[in-house]
Amino acid sequence: KSYTDSLSVKIEFFKSTINNELRCYGEIHYYPNSLSEYIYIYTPQGDLRKYTKKYSNLKNKVIEYNSHGKIIENIDYDKDYSFSVEQLIEKMKNEYNIILDNREKMFVNRYKSLELDKLVYVIVIYRIKDDFYLLIDGTNGETLVTQTYPNNFPVSKRKNIVQIYLNAHPEAYKSKILVDPNKNQDEHKSFWQRLFK
Repeated sequence: KSYTDSLSVKIEFFKSTINNELRCYGEIHYYPNSLSEYIYIYTPQGDLRKYTKKYSNLKNKVIEYNSHGKIIENIDYDKDYSFSVEQLIEKMKNEYNIILDNREKMFVNRYKSLELDKLVYVIVIYRIKDDFYLLIDGTNGETLVTQTYPNNFPVSKRKNIVQIYLNAHPEAYKSKILVDPNKNQDEHKSFWQRLFK
């Protein structure tokens, strides 16, 4: 179930049970005009055990607590990206007049591309007549390549955006493997299937 508070923040509630016994419960906060999500997981007694901040498909930060409320893990997924999510949002607004605020109409991801030996952002904007793809350098924010496909162009025939860049810049080729740091090697195929859904 969910509700929207006085600041227009939508809050969804969830719980996990085993044999009808409550194991944990949580909240997901969605802010208006934003792809950010804030996830809080609590023990049945109401103690915060895990906090996660996400932006679209990107994990930004994860903090885990022990039973005494002490931090036992603090992972900052943004630290390797000199070009931050906030800068990405500004770039898309200023250079492309695109507001990254609708999770139903856009896809944002980032990962280490071993083909390019660099961190990259991949963005797909689902528009009325076409889909607009961008590959952006995660270190300096440079747009490496863009590609537009008509909506009716078969997904199975679309090249991934890194390969499009390599076709134009073969000197940038480093490796044959694409890696999403949040996924293990066996999951690469499903990652690209999701990207070109």
